[in-house]
Amino acid sequence: GDAVKIPVVPSPWELYAGDPAALSVRLIVDGEPADLSEYEGWRAQWRTMPGATDAVDLVVDADAVADGVLVVHVAGADTDAVTGRVRSGVWDLQAVLGGDSRTFVRGSTTWRKDVTR
Repeated sequence: GDAVKIPVVPSPWELYAGDPAALSVRLIVDGEPADLSEYEGWRAQWRTMPGATDAVDLVVDADAVADGVLVVHVAGADTDAVTGRVRSGVWDLQAVLGGDSRTFVRGSTTWRKDVTR
């Protein structure tokens, strides 16, 4: 069986106003990196809460997906104190296999306003 519970729920992802951020996740199954290369359509979104309509698409780097590594990026413009939309909320990471969507990672974000402006 899986050695990791999916979806993975990491600690809250702390975002700092105006700074770009990246979160790397490595999925391990039975003690080995999970080869997820058969999955496609990797995507991640952030929202204030699961049912909200304020989705922000996040960039997913799936270049090392064969080694179970996925990196989710938030642009600094998206966390900006004045013009950004990403704040404290929730996000998840999904992919598709055979027409079925699967959530691999879900979590929350905390947002802090910057001091130097």
